[in-house]
Amino acid sequence: MRLEGPAHLADLAHRIELASNHLCGVVLELQHTEDPAASPAIRMFEERHNALKDRVKMFVEAASTYLNGTSGRH
Repeated sequence: MRLEGPAHLADLAHRIELASNHLCGVVLELQHTEDPAASPAIRMFEERHNALKDRVKMFVEAASTYLNGTSGRH
């Protein structure tokens, strides 16, 4: 994927954040699953989601820093 400028980066960061929020909802739904056999898969999903959430946060912060630094340049 090639970024086409600051607006594209901002859009990408927003989409990634929305996807992460959606996954948070999935995690909450999974936590209410009554099936004990699903527990190991749910825990693994939660662990992977938490790791992804940390990466998303770092990406969004880096994108924001970059965009704030480039907003004054023209």
